[in-house]
Amino acid sequence: MFEGTFNKSMQHLPAQLGSQDNSLCSLITNNLITQRLGNGSSTFQREIKASCTRPQFIEWMEQGFPDLLHVQIEPYYGLVIDQDSKNYFEYHCSNRHTTINICGDMEYILGFKRLISRDFRINVNYIEWVYDDRGSSINVPLGLENLPVDEMYPWLNGETLASFYDRFMQSSANILLLIGPPGTGKTTFIRGLLAHTQSSAMVTYDSSVLNRDSVFSDFIDGDTDIMVIEDSDTLLQSRSEGNNMMFRFLNVGDGLISSKHKKMIFSTNLPSINDIDPALIRPGRCFDVVKFEPLTIGQSQKLADKLGKPMPNEKNNTFSIAEFFNEPINTSSVNRKIGF
Repeated sequence: MFEGTFNKSMQHLPAQLGSQDNSLCSLITNNLITQRLGNGSSTFQREIKASCTRPQFIEWMEQGFPDLLHVQIEPYYGLVIDQDSKNYFEYHCSNRHTTINICGDMEYILGFKRLISRDFRINVNYIEWVYDDRGSSINVPLGLENLPVDEMYPWLNGETLASFYDRFMQSSANILLLIGPPGTGKTTFIRGLLAHTQSSAMVTYDSSVLNRDSVFSDFIDGDTDIMVIEDSDTLLQSRSEGNNMMFRFLNVGDGLISSKHKKMIFSTNLPSINDIDPALIRPGRCFDVVKFEPLTIGQSQKLADKLGKPMPNEKNNTFSIAEFFNEPINTSSVNRKIGF
């Protein structure tokens, strides 16, 4: 039944209808769903994010769905319809990834997922990187290399990472604060949380983005349940110090517009929680403040044994997580004379 939908020749409506005609897409999909309801057909919906560019996806689609109706809304966004079954899918292509929203019979959806999974990598977890104050963003697959292990974080006092992650995600608190010097595993800790909970996250490294309410409204109303704000030293300072950003964090974390399943994770190099606005870390709003530290020799040996790696070069009897995953910089040629 599903494979039969591939044996037709693709047609195209006018090559580009223009972004102002997005309402046309809504009109078409509403009409399709109405027809399906009239036929007594159940309608299911699934979203897939595939690692493929627009040219790759268009070629794959035209070869695999040769006779379906293709409505191109704008160059990177379109709608493909099986006019017989009223199954359809929307697609939106970015530079490296394509998001496909499939609607129709469950058999059709599962068949589509099998086919696209066969030919492209499916991104279960992704990072939505918001990179300017207009809200522009791209989706980047979550890197699953160098995931954390329990031995990296002895300061959890015997609790496993999996247990900590689950407790945080199931709690009613919205805020998690990671504090400690660079190289102690804060980013790796966050990556592990996203991988373990199969979550995606919104990330920004531009403070001007956070000056706009739109990024927070997109977060509350969007698909991602976690916002990650790394190197947030100045953003965490007290409101009495002139920090005008804090009230936005407070509202998302147990404020008027907070939502239990929306989580915010801050990482900072600040040496003490005394430098942080106390309202952010009050009980009920903040799940925990995790203090990251360099590993002792004994702790490092346990981690080396777990990873099957040699011990890094000793430095003041302490070791950073970063030293286990990165080669030391070769400085032997820094003072070498260069000439011809």
